[in-house]
Amino acid sequence: MRIRNLTDIDIYQTLWDIVAHARMNTKDLQVRLVWIRGGSFRGYSGHYSTKDNQIVVRIRKDLTYPYPLQIATGEWFENTDGSFFQIYRKVLAKNAKQILAFVFAHELSHYNDHKLGYNLRYKQTKSDKFSYKICTELRLLEPSN
Repeated sequence: MRIRNLTDIDIYQTLWDIVAHARMNTKDLQVRLVWIRGGSFRGYSGHYSTKDNQIVVRIRKDLTYPYPLQIATGEWFENTDGSFFQIYRKVLAKNAKQILAFVFAHELSHYNDHKLGYNLRYKQTKSDKFSYKICTELRLLEPSN
């Protein structure tokens, strides 16, 4: 795995810890960590490119902490009008490192699915569960109720 960190956040060892804990071969993976340019309403984002075997994780410099993360649970409920909504686990990230770790682990799940030949569509809940599990086991995030 090659990591190119264009932020000032010290996360290099954390990313390696996540990969080791997940027991994945990431020899051909490239990772870029970058700041989100001004004007974005999103606090963070991530993307896995199958073409480049590259994970890009972006974060805004001006976030205030604790910052809420909404993590898909896969639990759905029906409203009285017949519409459905998903239940999200809310976790407060105490710093940028926690957000970067969570998003990286989420995208690492997509990378693994691609390597195993799975369809990458509609896998957000699975990747959120994977990331939450890894980050809580490594004590990068505190478990929520």
